[in-house]
Parts: sequence; structure tokens; C-alpha cells
Amino acid sequence: VEGQGGASDGGAATCVAETLAQFCARVGKDCGAVNGSDNCGSPIAAADCGTCQPFRLCAGTGKENVCGALTSDGSATASSVGSVGETSSKAFDFNASTKWYAGDNTKTGWLAFQFPGTTAYAVHSYSLTSAGDVPGRDPSAWQLQGSNDGGVWGVVDQRTGEVFARRLQTNSYTSANTTAYRWYRLLVTANSGATALQLAELVLYGK
Repeated sequence: VEGQGGASDGGAATCVAETLAQFCARVGKDCGAVNGSDNCGSPIAAADCGTCQPFRLCAGTGKENVCGALTSDGSATASSVGSVGETSSKAFDFNASTKWYAGDNTKTGWLAFQFPGTTAYAVHSYSLTSAGDVPGRDPSAWQLQGSNDGGVWGVVDQRTGEVFARRLQTNSYTSANTTAYRWYRLLVTANSGATALQLAELVLYGK
């Protein structure tokens, strides 16, 4: 009988097309517009595969239509730490409620991230998130630097006069950098007027 048992005239199996969510999952994409073919071979144009969670960027690790951030795996260091529990690693935990605090009477300093092993990436954009208190501790001028030996640093991006208008605000920046580095360092040369320095998050994106 036609339509029973998943078959039509002639006994050929009827293909049941997958949903867009199933299509995105099958092709391993979780953000942006994706082209392809469904499980039945029919073309799909600009399927909406969703948006990324905070601190993840679509193609943030160079994988098209995949959410990610380069700072998901590696080790962090800083010029100084002023409080137990507010170490350099807190600036790379994708949690704005934690922070790196450089310490009292420390208005400038650096925050560095090293990728595992010999892995290197060319960072093309990054973001900074202000901490939840004391606006005067926000960075206002810095260089984002890259290195392949941890000793010689090149300038990837440079900013002055930056302002975070509110607490837990994320400001994003782009760079023309095409050089892959194993280390990146945010060298803060001025803060917003307080006698200390802090930052909730530093996130790097690239490929």
C-alpha cells in the first residue's frame, strides 16, 4: 500500500528530510549561515546554525561557522598578583565575575598567555572585559604583543585613551596581524586613574 513502511510506488524508500538543527549538527557547525545539502541531497542555502555564547566568536579559532576562542587552552602569567584568587588565570576563564588584580599601588603591568607546546596562532582580534568594581582600575592604554620565544616581543596592536563605560563591559578590537605567535602579552601602560590595575577577561581570536 502506498506510503506504508516508508515506501512509495515501486517500493522505493521515502527520504525524510532532517531539520535545520539536525543539519547543523551533522556538518559540525554551530554558528552563522551555512550552505550545504540535507540528508536527502536537497540543497540548503544559508541555514541559520545559531550564535555563539559569550566570549566565543564565530570562526574564532579559524574554523568556519564554529564558535571558539584561542584562549581555551594554554597557560597564563602576569607581572604581579595582588590577591589570592585573583590570579592571571582568572582573566582567561570566560567568566566575567572573576578577575586578574595586579595589586595595590600597581597602575601598570602585563598579562600573558602561552599556547600549549609549540602551537602558534595569528591573532586577528581580541576583547577586554572590565571588572565588576572600581572603574579607575580599568586599562586605558596598552600594547598587545606577540612572541615566539617569550623574550622578544612584536607589537600586534596598540591602543590609547580607551574607556569602559560600565562594569563588565566587553570592548572588542581588530588587528592587521598575520604573524603566528606562541605567546601573547597585554602590556598595560596606563590605567583609568586608580592606584591599582585589574581586568576581568582577555580573549584572543585568530587562526
